[in-house]
Amino acid sequence: MSYARSDRRNKGYTDAPFDESYSAQYIATLPVGTQWDDHPLLRKFIYADRERDKFRFSLNASPHEMVSLQFRADYNQDDYKNSILGLTKTKSESYTVDASVTPKQNLTLYAYYTYDNYKSNQTGRSFNSTNKLALSTPLTSTSDWFNTSDDRIDTFGVGFKVKELMGGKFDLGGDYTYSYGLGKINTAVGSALTAAPIPDLVSRFQSLQLYGTYKLQKNATLRRSLLHRKLRTDDWAWDSVNPNTMANVLSTGQLSPNYSVNVIGVSVSYKYW
Repeated sequence: MSYARSDRRNKGYTDAPFDESYSAQYIATLPVGTQWDDHPLLRKFIYADRERDKFRFSLNASPHEMVSLQFRADYNQDDYKNSILGLTKTKSESYTVDASVTPKQNLTLYAYYTYDNYKSNQTGRSFNSTNKLALSTPLTSTSDWFNTSDDRIDTFGVGFKVKELMGGKFDLGGDYTYSYGLGKINTAVGSALTAAPIPDLVSRFQSLQLYGTYKLQKNATLRRSLLHRKLRTDDWAWDSVNPNTMANVLSTGQLSPNYSVNVIGVSVSYKYW
């Protein structure tokens, strides 16, 4: 069991992209209070003040000489207390249960399940060239919006390994993995804004693998493997955005990643000692 805490402080935060993109002479021509691209209250999470807590717990047990059990839990939390706009808080949890059984000396069966949960809070402000100055300083505004995201992923897998078949020359193994992810984003907005519900993010992943190794001679081994993988995703950020959906932005028109692939692998290893 372990616990760690860290505290990051950044006293010199500036809008570097804006300062580096324009000359000092041009910046001086802009009205005071509008000399920025990113809102002055916005903090990028990779630089912002942050308090981080990390906790880990693991347990290994062997209730029987043929059975091995493992449990692991991870909890992480990041708090961006001084970020008025931007990412303000994240939390992640992960739990894994793993079991393996060895009914025979050369046979191992195993299975595992993992649950992951990621949550985050984000605050933003909508503005344009006409109200940029008026919205540059208030700590709160009717043009603010708030996002809370909740991503949950369930993953389980099973597999086996058999050693020393065919007189000790052949080893065989295989595994199957399935993962399902569901992401929900809830948005609340100030009275000056309107927002439509954001569709859920869905992903499904499957992997099936069968492999074997054969000893050609004492120092040479042949390995063959068969692999099938399939991914299906639904992501509104891709599927609902055509090249001309956003004003002043041309997107690629890319769709959510979806694929099915089969791989046959053959390799030979040789040891010189």
